[in-house]
Amino acid sequence: MSEVISWLHLTDLHVGQPNGWLWQSMRQQFYEDLRLMADATGPWDLVLFTGDFVQKGNADEFRSAATELERLWKHFNRLGSNPLLLCVPGNHDLVRPADTDPITRQSLRWHDKGEEDVKSEFWTNNKSKYRKAVERSLKNYTGWLKALKVPKAKLVKGMLPGDFSAVIQRNDIYVGLIGLNTTFLQLGKGEYEGKLDLHLQQLHGVCSDDPQTGVTVSIWRS
Repeated sequence: MSEVISWLHLTDLHVGQPNGWLWQSMRQQFYEDLRLMADATGPWDLVLFTGDFVQKGNADEFRSAATELERLWKHFNRLGSNPLLLCVPGNHDLVRPADTDPITRQSLRWHDKGEEDVKSEFWTNNKSKYRKAVERSLKNYTGWLKALKVPKAKLVKGMLPGDFSAVIQRNDIYVGLIGLNTTFLQLGKGEYEGKLDLHLQQLHGVCSDDPQTGVTVSIWRS
């Protein structure tokens, strides 16, 4: 049998949502589904989690999410897996400023004509007030992830919180993975479909400015 690297994709746990009691009643069924999948696919090397671990991004929610993930990894261990976690933040993993905050208002004008100078400052100045606002909004997420007691891959971090690249090796197989933050603009309420953004500089920031060299790269994002 040829060597493989296998992964499981999970998303949208939303710890802290008002109907969170539903998860308490469904957890055991979810664990049973994982057991059936493990029997069919064999052990997993990676878990790719594409955001929304929590509901409002506050510290209490993240503490509860840590408990859930550590419990989940114990279940993985019982199934014969000890996968590495790789993840990006979702739009519920950040703490949103007030709707009247100037930074929130500016984020809503991101795609308007005449705002090119703001975007230029955001992408070229890592000390700009806009970049710092994004870092503050995801401070709970980044601190939580650093302290989380589950196996994690070694990452090259990028421009925005959550941007990363990683190389996973299993014997003679190498897989390059990139996670990019596409939720940094969602600082206000409402529907943001078609209003988010992603910049080539984010990709270059995690690939030493040359994403076409080295191992094959897969891009996944929230």
